[in-house]
Amino acid sequence: MNIKKLGIGLAACLLFFGPGVRAWETERPCSVTFENGTLPELSEANVVIDLYRIGNTVPDPVYDTYSFEVDPAYSSLGLSDMTDLDNDKYTQAASNALNIVLEQEIEPVASVGMDESHELTNGLYLGVAHGSDLETYTKQNLMGETYTFAQSPSHEYNFSPILFSLPTKEKVDGMISSGNGSWKYDTAITLKVEELPRKGSLEIVKTLERYDDNGPATFVFSVEAYEDETMETLVYSNVESIVMTGSGQQSVVLENCIPVGSYVVVREEYSGASYEIVGSGTQTAVIRPIGDPVASVSFTNDSNNTDRHGSSVNNRYTYDERQAMNEPQQDFGGRIMKKKQWIGLAALTALVLTLSVPNALAYFTTYASASGRVEISLEAETEIVENLPGSNMKEVQVQLDPDSQPVYVRVRAFGGSAFPIDVQPGANWHQAGEYWEYGVPLYPEEGRNITQTIVFSIDYEHNDDAQDFNIIVVSESIPVRFDENGDPLPADWDRTIEIERGEG
Repeated sequence: MNIKKLGIGLAACLLFFGPGVRAWETERPCSVTFENGTLPELSEANVVIDLYRIGNTVPDPVYDTYSFEVDPAYSSLGLSDMTDLDNDKYTQAASNALNIVLEQEIEPVASVGMDESHELTNGLYLGVAHGSDLETYTKQNLMGETYTFAQSPSHEYNFSPILFSLPTKEKVDGMISSGNGSWKYDTAITLKVEELPRKGSLEIVKTLERYDDNGPATFVFSVEAYEDETMETLVYSNVESIVMTGSGQQSVVLENCIPVGSYVVVREEYSGASYEIVGSGTQTAVIRPIGDPVASVSFTNDSNNTDRHGSSVNNRYTYDERQAMNEPQQDFGGRIMKKKQWIGLAALTALVLTLSVPNALAYFTTYASASGRVEISLEAETEIVENLPGSNMKEVQVQLDPDSQPVYVRVRAFGGSAFPIDVQPGANWHQAGEYWEYGVPLYPEEGRNITQTIVFSIDYEHNDDAQDFNIIVVSESIPVRFDENGDPLPADWDRTIEIERGEG
């Protein structure tokens, strides 16, 4: 059997000849075989090639060639006259043919596996390679062209649809003509395929040994993935958060977003408003093939006995299949819950004697217990108020609850290393290390209970792969302490206190 190996280029698949003397055998059966090139794992992707008959061959009465009689279903392709069909038009015609197949739900005349020879009559065919185990196996590129794919545990393979005709001839000195030997009725086509790493998952597990009742505890992690352990080529960059409302264990899964086989470095960038890391703050993992157990890293935290309260917002920026950005999602999972501190009658008397401001106790909610003991509930509730005027901008304010005592606040923003953040602070904001602190206290009265705006701008112009990403903003607050004249003391973010903890 004479096997002719063809690429996918137009000249090797669709043949038109000048005058000749060797007539082709119109009734002779043909065959086609689709072969793998140099991708060993393609054999694990369950690839089948669906074959659709686009048209019949029509022998030319004078020349040693043929033309096509196209099936009516494909008449819109304009393939009857292909004298001006260049490679670009061929690619578009194949894509359009696939669209017709999908829209009209046309059944293939045959389905053949890799390296399997299948007998066909002469004619014009469309070959569509895809994964036989996939219910959905089509996508569109940015040019609107439809392509198909198959998946192995570690890679995804993208295929362009193929138009090919049978029989064909070999090239001689780069040319195909009627004088180039005999016709070839048995053809082998080496699939032209793009191999990409599949996206695997990563689990981040957080254990919180003691919970402070300071409201939801937000923990922020940076996730940087590289091609290998040399860490020379970055392939994924993001941040993720876990928000907890009690001691115990909680996890988050970054699902199907990190290339399989990549080396991942996970760092705990933020350990909560009043917590600290126990053990190492950096963990590494290798993303495993699909079907294997998910790669996992774990971190442990405990209280640091500070009186800091916290809240957070996680903005999730995603792209659609055409790589257009969707509207950012706002996850306010870190909204602060009320924190109450109780003090007895003796402490209350001392507080009243210390404070010379007549309405100082207006900041406190009081009630008497059945035993006659006076208890003071000190609340410190803040939340982030956010506006998104554009896809790359976050306008942030921090607001104090009307039932809360005065507080100082500060904020901090987190993004992956591939998504730098620029800050434009409003009035009263100043930078202090990695935080932006608000220089004046917030009070529960209207007009004094919210900060000026601070703007965070995100640079994602170099996100060529349209990777989904998160931007996280956390805020912290601490109660204001007053001097003997009722004036606020400077913020002390490292002040420790004795904390009475409940269960969980």
